[in-house]
Amino acid sequence: MGTQNRVLSAVLLVLLSATICFASRALLSTLDIPPYGTGHGLGNAGYGSGGGSGGGYGAGGEHGIGYGGGGGSGGGGGYGVGGDHGVGYGGGSGSGSGGGSGAAGGEHGGGYGGGGGAGGGSGYGAGGEHGGGYGEGAGTGGGAGYGAGGEHGGGYGGGGGTGGGAGYGGAGGEHGGGYGGGSGSGGGGGAGYGAGGEHGGGYGSGGGSGGGAGYGAGGEQGGGAGYGAGGAHGGGYGSGGEHGGGYGGGGGSGGGAGYGAGGEHGGGYGGGGGSGGGAGGGAGGEHGGGYGGGSGAGGGAGYGAGGEHGGGYGGGGGSGGGAGYGAGGEHGGGYGGGSGAGGGAGYGAGGEHGGGYGGGGGSGGGGGGGYGAGGGVGGGAGGGYGGGH
Repeated sequence: MGTQNRVLSAVLLVLLSATICFASRALLSTLDIPPYGTGHGLGNAGYGSGGGSGGGYGAGGEHGIGYGGGGGSGGGGGYGVGGDHGVGYGGGSGSGSGGGSGAAGGEHGGGYGGGGGAGGGSGYGAGGEHGGGYGEGAGTGGGAGYGAGGEHGGGYGGGGGTGGGAGYGGAGGEHGGGYGGGSGSGGGGGAGYGAGGEHGGGYGSGGGSGGGAGYGAGGEQGGGAGYGAGGAHGGGYGSGGEHGGGYGGGGGSGGGAGYGAGGEHGGGYGGGGGSGGGAGGGAGGEHGGGYGGGSGAGGGAGYGAGGEHGGGYGGGGGSGGGAGYGAGGEHGGGYGGGSGAGGGAGYGAGGEHGGGYGGGGGSGGGGGGGYGAGGGVGGGAGGGYGGGH
């Protein structure tokens, strides 16, 4: 009797285990759980179409890549975290856009995202040796790309449509530049930012009502270049670094301004057309000259202070004329020339030669004052041509 009970108990235990196993598999098959890939190798990829989108996730492992793509209202997302390369890819189309987020850590660890429709696309990448974030999109929202850290760690963004495109990145790292470009009616244009690193320059270009702005700070060369076409202002700013020059040029009512401070050459260059003219400033550095030229009502002004040569050069046409100022330095001369109602003025103070040169034509005449206070030859030459009225 005892033997029969033991056999019956064993049979019931086997049946119960089988029932639990099959019930669990049936329950899991009804759930919409995203696939995950862990350990070494590739993470599983999920693809979906229609309203529900598709997501793919890959975590850990040597490559650990997650892929996601979908169509319809939901867009698609892809995520990849950790690992040697650890890249996340996402792309989608429809009203919901598509975003790709991924690559936190890893050697290259970039995040890539692109989408079309109302939402645009965004890509994020942080950490790693290159660790750049890439984003591009078209439609109302434009596209944004972000990249932080790493050796190169640049962020790239470009978009078209109403919102323009913005690219942010290059915080830290050896090169770490941020690049942004956009076009459309969004007034913002494109902005690019780069901070720190050896080169660390920021580049921005955009079209539309807002123009484009580029900023670069720190680093060995670290210059920022900004170009604005057809917009109100196009300014470029650069500070620090060995060369660290800022370049700006733009068209429209605001003209263009360029500023450069510090560094070995550190000159600022600005030129613009329209009612505002162009201004260029350069301070400090070995040559540190400021160059400005413009046309229109405002003329152009150039300023240069300090440095070995440190001259200021300015020339412009229109009602305002042009002014050039240079102070300090070994030669430190100021040169100014202009035509129109205002004439041109040039000033130079201090330094070994430190002469001021000015000449202008038009109704206002030209006044050139040469002031050499201390040092070497230091003479001043001034000539006024075009006389009176």
